[in-house]
Amino acid sequence: MNNEVNYYKLVIILLAAFFLQTTLFGQLLGFFSPNLILMILVAGAFLSCDSDFLIVAFLSGVVLDIFSSSGFGIFPFCFLMTLLFVCFLKAKFIKERNFAKIIIFAALAAIFCNLLYFFIFYFVFSAEIGPDYGFLLQRTAWDLILSAIFVHPFIRMISK
Repeated sequence: MNNEVNYYKLVIILLAAFFLQTTLFGQLLGFFSPNLILMILVAGAFLSCDSDFLIVAFLSGVVLDIFSSSGFGIFPFCFLMTLLFVCFLKAKFIKERNFAKIIIFAALAAIFCNLLYFFIFYFVFSAEIGPDYGFLLQRTAWDLILSAIFVHPFIRMISK
């Protein structure tokens, strides 16, 4: 287990984010809630890309899938692919933690995850409905705003 992530703090923060995302944000923002769990996972990926963290990401996706109306397995797959993407980018391009780089890579992770979710959901599970590009743009915009605001504080919260 990597020494940079405090997994107890991470699980508590993920549970709080899960509660906010599935209850409060859904009531305040209507049918759409920003993916706060993704931003916490991306923040954790900047600290640790070990297998324990990927298991936490997979389980977070499963818990989110239980309470979502999308096809089962979309969120775990999207979270795992996004975090592997972030770990790849981190290994290739980030040598030190720079605030601007973290924000840029968190924004790229949000775009990657939303595109992956969009294509899986609309072209595999609901091909007869047709894609909703407005929803994709709205969700991506919210996640970009969240990544700019919350990723760096989440890194400080879950680090040891």
